[in-house]
Amino acid sequence: MNILTDTLPEFITVDGKKYCVNTDFRIWLEFDRTMHLENISVKDRIMMVARLCFDKERCPVYPENVNKTMDGLLSFFLCGKSPQKKGDSKRAFSFQEDGGYIYSAFLTQYGIDLLSVPYMHWYVFSALFSGLEEGRQIMKIINWRLMDTDNVENKERRKQLKRLKDFYALPDEKSLYEKEKDIAEILTQAF
Repeated sequence: MNILTDTLPEFITVDGKKYCVNTDFRIWLEFDRTMHLENISVKDRIMMVARLCFDKERCPVYPENVNKTMDGLLSFFLCGKSPQKKGDSKRAFSFQEDGGYIYSAFLTQYGIDLLSVPYMHWYVFSALFSGLEEGRQIMKIINWRLMDTDNVENKERRKQLKRLKDFYALPDEKSLYEKEKDIAEILTQAF
């Protein structure tokens, strides 16, 4: 899909049928948060995600195949891209944990106040997020999290970078691939 020339999707396809989804970025940030909740059952998470993501006004009926539905929703969340491969072991950011840094980056770089913008398609939000400049604090933090400090020759610099990496470490170091795999396993066990 080309964001510049193609119509942004407003549905997922399950078993050959189209189901309208809510496309605002806030819904998909909540999707991400909900799918990683650990204190509620898988069945409850799936129900929460279905209520959240599907546009009941335009599509009053939910798909019947839960696994294919979740695959479709995950594909929409990833903007049609495939999940990361196993080698991508470090989690670089969290919409939940890094919300303030993301907000600040959008405001300073694009002049977009994410708290007051009435609507933004998830694909647009994702494209803008991917295009954040290296100088933004969130991008510095992502670089520190992903950095292999063992390869830094200068001892003082390595020590400083290790402190930054530790300070900005995410509470849950599972990669997106690992989380997606966990979600897939949970879904398989639930049905």
